[in-house]
Parts: sequence; structure tokens; C-alpha cells
Amino acid sequence: MPNAKTGDPLKEVLQRLQACQCRLLSAIEAGKLMSTVNMDNIMELIAIQKALHEEHKHALASLIGVVSNDENYPHSNILD
Repeated sequence: MPNAKTGDPLKEVLQRLQACQCRLLSAIEAGKLMSTVNMDNIMELIAIQKALHEEHKHALASLIGVVSNDENYPHSNILD
């Protein structure tokens, strides 16, 4: 069975799964089998990563907006 290391980028794991036309990949860490993953697992994890990234972008944009409008903040015009 083809495998992936637990720290491999999800897009690479997805490509590996598609290339081998397998139903499962083994997830290996320190040479030991940790789990198996399938296409649904990978797609769900990619969707979660994307949602977290979008949430982080919105939170950061909100924070920058608050700071840039704060007259008491010495660098409030840094984004202007």
C-alpha cells in the first residue's frame, strides 16, 4: 500500500492517492503505521484548512481595521 508521512502537505497526499488510483494510503510517522486515509479524509481536511485560513484572514483584517482607526495607537496610519 502506498504511504504518506504524517507531515506531508495535503495536496501532495491527494496527488499521490490519485496517481496510484488506490482507495487508501497508509499514514506513517517515525516508520510506524499511524492510520490509513482515503480521498474523503483528504478532501475534508483540505476544506477545514481552507476554512481556517479564511477565518484567519478575516480576523486579521478586522484587527488591522481596528488598529488603523485607533487614534491612540502611535502607528495608526501605517496602512494609509
